[in-house]
Amino acid sequence: EDVGLMKMDFLGLRTLSIIRRARELVREHTGKDVDPEKIPLNDQDVFDLFKNGDTDGVFQFESEGMKAVLNQMKPNRIEDLIAANAMYRPGPMALIPTYCLRKHEKEDVPAVHPLVDEMLAETYGVMAYQEQVMQVLNRLGKIPLNTAYTLIKAISKRKNKVILREKPNFIRGAKENGIDQNEATKLFDLILEFGGYGFNKAHSTRYAIVAYQTAYFKVHHPKEFFAATLTYESVNRDKVVQYMAEAARMDIAIASPDISTCGSDFAVDGDSVRFGLAAVKGVGSKAVHAIVKARDEVGRFRDLFHFCQSVDLRAVNRSTIDSLIRCGAFDSVADGHRAALLAVLDKALQAGQSAAADRRRGQFSLFENDDAAAEVAAPLPTVERWSNDLLLAAERDTLGFYVTSHPLAEHERTLDNLNWPRGFSLDSVSQQRDATPVAFGCIVEQIRTVLCKRGKSAGKKMAILTLADLSGKNEAVMFPETFAKFAELAQPDALLYVTGMVSHRNGRIGLVADSICPVQQAIPKTTQAITIRMPAAGANAELLETLRSALQLHKGECRVRVRLRANGKDTTVVVIELDREWSVRPSAELVATLEELVGPRNLRLHPKKPRPTTEVRRNYRQPAGAN
Repeated sequence: EDVGLMKMDFLGLRTLSIIRRARELVREHTGKDVDPEKIPLNDQDVFDLFKNGDTDGVFQFESEGMKAVLNQMKPNRIEDLIAANAMYRPGPMALIPTYCLRKHEKEDVPAVHPLVDEMLAETYGVMAYQEQVMQVLNRLGKIPLNTAYTLIKAISKRKNKVILREKPNFIRGAKENGIDQNEATKLFDLILEFGGYGFNKAHSTRYAIVAYQTAYFKVHHPKEFFAATLTYESVNRDKVVQYMAEAARMDIAIASPDISTCGSDFAVDGDSVRFGLAAVKGVGSKAVHAIVKARDEVGRFRDLFHFCQSVDLRAVNRSTIDSLIRCGAFDSVADGHRAALLAVLDKALQAGQSAAADRRRGQFSLFENDDAAAEVAAPLPTVERWSNDLLLAAERDTLGFYVTSHPLAEHERTLDNLNWPRGFSLDSVSQQRDATPVAFGCIVEQIRTVLCKRGKSAGKKMAILTLADLSGKNEAVMFPETFAKFAELAQPDALLYVTGMVSHRNGRIGLVADSICPVQQAIPKTTQAITIRMPAAGANAELLETLRSALQLHKGECRVRVRLRANGKDTTVVVIELDREWSVRPSAELVATLEELVGPRNLRLHPKKPRPTTEVRRNYRQPAGAN
């Protein structure tokens, strides 16, 4: 208990630091001081965030389990958050459905005794807090408060000797309050049932208020909220990926560092949040300090040469500058031409070292103070620009994340259609039942092989893959036969379409991979039907003729359906399955053509339902540890 409390206190202190930093950023960018201790505790926009479960980054409320509680509870007052915080623990979790039913007046709050009913009114008759149980024991049974606290601890630890010693005292005190022995015994049994679950209300209240404060900044000052949160979570890769995805959902861009504007931490830059320079691998605090100091002295860096001539190259070495170029920190002064900057880096360093030597000798340029000359940027060599894949790989290597885009981004619409179940993503694995068939697009972050030790597969290699998509990541196991079949495709950085099933084995929730293929092949391999929804404006003759030509050019076995509204009836929808003569061979080219004709939102691909192979079913049913 003590270790757990220390951990919670640390998380609370860190969250207070995030709130303090967000407040500072709001003051810097708006001139407004938002004191978290003075914000109204009845802001319905904030409670809407809780009701919708949009609580990523909100202290104590971002787990999937807690989001489910919020969805059930629909909190609209700070007291609900306090109760949710107190009850979301093993044991009192059983009381949450009762609290929610009574809150929404779907279940009556039973009358126990006027004194008890008054003390439990705010939690709809549920004993949620230690203080409530102590009040019942004290006011109803006339047990001193310090003894009541000792009894609560005894109940939670099942110390029957203490419980039996205090039971007669409670019944005697209740009798003095006009309660007969039978009713007093029932009340004491009720306390035994729920008293041990009681959580410290003062503790829960403070935590709920801190949670509300973080949610307030997320709702009303989202850029400052994400800049502060990412600064403190920058060492936790999974959290950064999670919050970057959440920022994208809220239409807030997370941008690469910029040597012209950035300091050490994440910061607000216009409509985006920028990585801090300290987040770049290989860039230490001394280098950041030297860059900021030089920028304060010379103003905005004009180009790479000006940068190298301005900073202290003893603190900012070649490796540091190389990393800054690769992550995109110099994009603002070179139009994103990272290849050209790397090609000229050594020459820029020589110019910088020469300038530093001149300064040490007391020499200076005749044109040092000539503003016109200062605006002339050094020309960059003519070299081929990096491809998008190279840009993304460089960002991942230097920042640990994809920032400007993601390798899966160009396939996002396709995967929205083909992922099974519909809407499935790697951050929702824990919400699926054991053995649920799944199919999804992903990138392979890591792969490790292990030898099976037991069973028919003993001595054979199997693989554990770390897979990621735009929402998060998870692990997938490939049993020996599957791995042997797909080993060439299962490589780091490969973009794959994976079919398999959810696994709840050995106390862990993950995935079992059944088959894989390059994500580019997902459309032809898995699409079994296509639905074309005619635009709201209707289908004119020209559109129909163009559509007809497109279907004829891609003849195949995949059925095509057309969805349209009946003439003059907005509420009537007709779906027509075309004759097999119009079946097609699904491909990325056909999808692109159809999207251009009717719009991406009016095209839906229907994937085949994944079915686990015999090997996966056989291995999955073996006793835990067999493979």
